[in-house]
Amino acid sequence: MTEVDRSQAERFASWLLQVGEGRLNDSDDGMTVRLPTGKSPPNHDNSYTTLIYIDLQLPASDGNHIKTLIDKVYPDIEQLHLNDDDYKRHYFSERVILAARNSDVDTINSAVMTRVSGEAKTYLSADTAFKDSGVPDPSMPQEYLNTVNLPGMPLHNTPLKIGSPIILI
Repeated sequence: MTEVDRSQAERFASWLLQVGEGRLNDSDDGMTVRLPTGKSPPNHDNSYTTLIYIDLQLPASDGNHIKTLIDKVYPDIEQLHLNDDDYKRHYFSERVILAARNSDVDTINSAVMTRVSGEAKTYLSADTAFKDSGVPDPSMPQEYLNTVNLPGMPLHNTPLKIGSPIILI
């Protein structure tokens, strides 16, 4: 990695961390983050690579940006249940919505779930804390444990539907 590449990677990592922590809002609504625009440094042949691709940008919306995002990434998701399993696997293998903030992930997941056909089943997290020795820790009330939302961990209450997309990391 060249010094220029390293510098760009460090700037991008810093920017991404600020977005993920909610420290980089460009508007009063606390939800809008301006994407970096412009050109990358010249490639080996002195050509440039555009950082933001026009075909990946969302069309103008009526203010319901999450609905617009879901419509763009998951077109016709409401009728997906009418197709066979091979079509569904192919459909989801080509699509994903990634978000830097857990709160955005939860909002998008909830919105997608309302559009997937079928009845939701709710899965709950474990309700017991353990000490390092493996012994249950009664000092942590179940009510408190159910409110903990840690990065990389699922919510206490996770509704799922048959046929809904999930990513396990």
